[in-house]
Amino acid sequence: MKRGDLIGMFVVVLGCAAGIAHTFTGNPELPPIREGAGGSLARGRALYESKCIHCHDGNGSANTSTAKMLNPRPRDFTKGVIKFGRGPNASLADLEKLIRDGVPQTSMAGFGAMPTEDIAAVAAYTGQLLGVSLKQSAPLSEEVRYSLNQALDNPDSANRGQKLFQSPMSACATCHGKDLQGKGPAAWHSEHGWLLRDSFGLPSKPRNFIADGLRGGEEIEDLYARIAFGIPGTSMPAMKNIFTDQEIAELVAYLSREILRSKN
Repeated sequence: MKRGDLIGMFVVVLGCAAGIAHTFTGNPELPPIREGAGGSLARGRALYESKCIHCHDGNGSANTSTAKMLNPRPRDFTKGVIKFGRGPNASLADLEKLIRDGVPQTSMAGFGAMPTEDIAAVAAYTGQLLGVSLKQSAPLSEEVRYSLNQALDNPDSANRGQKLFQSPMSACATCHGKDLQGKGPAAWHSEHGWLLRDSFGLPSKPRNFIADGLRGGEEIEDLYARIAFGIPGTSMPAMKNIFTDQEIAELVAYLSREILRSKN
């Protein structure tokens, strides 16, 4: 690599580092919280431009020098897709959770130190960039919660979940592998590498449950949602119309057991 290229790369990296540092240390002058959506959006925009713009860009397209250096790439909000929600459609509560907790194994850090009202303001403004209607999410039904709790308390449920996971009917192991390490025959080829692509044309890597854990949250409600509603924009489909709630609960029990074992 030529010296000029090295200097250019160094400048870009230095700029990215400065931007990321400002994300966590910057103290913008914020509009006061006022009644109505307008006041919340104004404050959310000011916070977004201080905390989020370096990775997600001013218009939400994630087309910044910082974003291009990160793997996985930050979310492009202009596509109107939120990957990790607890329902069939993204909600304001989902956005607030992602901003508060971050996304493990990615560059998306959590901003839990921010006041609750500021997190809500950033979520509201991000919703504007997404260009989709975001509503408050409905909690899981009592029937689903009962199925989940019963399955987690019964070892036989996890065993049934394992059989379902590895069965041709579910095809879970086709992508995630029978060993749960994310390299099933439909997802990985030793010569060609990753075979699946997401809606952005980037490699769509099935979760390695053993090594990587869960990006969308580790509570049972999160794992249920990943299976039931899929991960929009990726190769992970929604299984709600294929499996019963009881079967999904048994899959959750199996995966929870194996993830717990991998940590011990």
